[in-house]
Amino acid sequence: PILPAQDYQKLLAVIQDQVLPCVKSSPVLSSLPAILSAWGGRELSPELESDVLQSMASISQSLIAHPDWLVHQRALSAFRQFAEVTPYADAVESFMPEKLSELVVQYLKQVPFNEALLDGENAELVDVLRRRHEALQHELEHRLSFGTEQELRQALCAVNE
Repeated sequence: PILPAQDYQKLLAVIQDQVLPCVKSSPVLSSLPAILSAWGGRELSPELESDVLQSMASISQSLIAHPDWLVHQRALSAFRQFAEVTPYADAVESFMPEKLSELVVQYLKQVPFNEALLDGENAELVDVLRRRHEALQHELEHRLSFGTEQELRQALCAVNE
């Protein structure tokens, strides 16, 4: 069932006033962008339009600017989905934090991420993840060279762990 616009307005107010300032859990925050993108194609009544779009923009800006990469990435993805289908194209620009507008534009154009922008700690994490990915790829290739169905399942399970 579709949430009525008045209830959506109340939900946005709770997110903006109570959830964002208090909740620090990445799983909770990374689920919020889906709420925003789900309303991309819906039209609002004129009396709710301004408040709802303003709340959505504020929440979107907070999530896009969030330091947790998962929250940030999901917010960018939700923003893209929203922007592609919204009847409020003129309001889309207000959803981007000004200091990150270039990053958002690059994301929308599918420009690859520039690793030079990472700080030392995050660059080290990316390097560790890259090495782990390469090791898993090598293991998968090795296991696939044997070719039995059982070995293939084991290789796929190892990659997914």
